[in-house]
Amino acid sequence: MKTKAEIKALFSLLDDPDELVFSSVSERILSFGKSIIPSLEEYWENAHDETIQNKIEDLIQKVHLNEVKDKLSLWEEKENASLIDSIILLSKYMYPNLDESEIHKTIKSIHSSCWLELNEYLTPLEEIHIINSIFYNMYKLSAERNAIKNPTAYYINEVLQRRSGNQYSLAMLYQLIAKMLDIPIFAMKVSNFIVLGYFDTIFDFSNLEKLPEHKTQFFIEPTEGTILSQQDVASFIKKYDIDITEESFKPIKNRDFLYYYLQSLRNAYETEQNEDKAQDIQRLMDHIFPDWV
Repeated sequence: MKTKAEIKALFSLLDDPDELVFSSVSERILSFGKSIIPSLEEYWENAHDETIQNKIEDLIQKVHLNEVKDKLSLWEEKENASLIDSIILLSKYMYPNLDESEIHKTIKSIHSSCWLELNEYLTPLEEIHIINSIFYNMYKLSAERNAIKNPTAYYINEVLQRRSGNQYSLAMLYQLIAKMLDIPIFAMKVSNFIVLGYFDTIFDFSNLEKLPEHKTQFFIEPTEGTILSQQDVASFIKKYDIDITEESFKPIKNRDFLYYYLQSLRNAYETEQNEDKAQDIQRLMDHIFPDWV
């Protein structure tokens, strides 16, 4: 059990030039978990050495990272884990004090605006036109140029506040709203691109033991809502010589979507040459997906 005396002794060793000592002290401090943060913040306020302050800031960030790792591991173990829950947990890595209720409030508002305009007599295309109008026009959600390389565009609180995301965060939100509306729209990963598909379920009533097949009626580009036919997508694949597999046009499972999401975020930090953050995201991936090849 930690004591004030032990904490004080540990903090006094943070400026030890011996890396082994610092590593051992850091490990012990991190073992206290989130409860050590107030003490670290107090010590930071009283520290007059910038190097010590930087070390304390790094320790606080690692405490938050460890907490996110643990919670995402629990999320990953759930059978029907919600994707939005994992993305909110990820945002807590950078914004540990974010208000989850504001995120859910905005999502509910987008859903309600769509729900009020929809009815059971609309065709699938008419449904999507309504969702697009509300998603991209009323709420002005969009993607800035090169947003895939902008780490901010991956954190859901920032996306909803700034109304700006990228193909991953906007596809995740679009798919979530569709699910809340009971509309069969799912994300797919076609090479390095995330696209949304409107799926039909086809039953073979002559063979009831056969599993139903899922066929995509059309596709939706998530950053602008452009509706694409199967021919449009086929032409795009041919034009840019994109490699596709049998899995390319199947809905991404939530677990896989989170992996791709983290992978792209890590790459964004690497583009910014922010190696510390890139390594943190890699640690998250290694912890949650140890079996991923």
